Amino acid sequence: MHRYFDLLGKPEKKLIISRQNAYHGSTIAASTLGGMSAMHKQTMGLDYVHHIQQPHWFEEGADLDPEAFGIAAARELEKKIDELGEDRVAAFIAEPVQGAGGVIVPPDLTGLK
Repeated sequence: MHRYFDLLGKPEKKLIISRQNAYHGSTIAASTLGGMSAMHKQTMGLDYVHHIQQPHWFEEGADLDPEAFGIAAARELEKKIDELGEDRVAAFIAEPVQGAGGVIVPPDLTGLK
């Protein structure tokens, strides 16, 4: 991804956003993406990866209906992009269903505009 944006003439676009408790593998890069601290206790991780909360409605959003929770989760991503700078964020990486994090299915936002 870094090379891709370098070739496009956007070398500042290096940051990646991922979700907490995701699983993308056990290499340093993959475990950093996953945001599971136990997976990278022996390393510092990669400083260009940033995390937002997992979209776990049953655990974190029970006071909201699923649609409202989904909108709140989308806004958290938007807030993180704004915080880091849209011109610096290269990607958001997320599993369709977070298996290792507890079989967490994100809210359906197909009707969101």
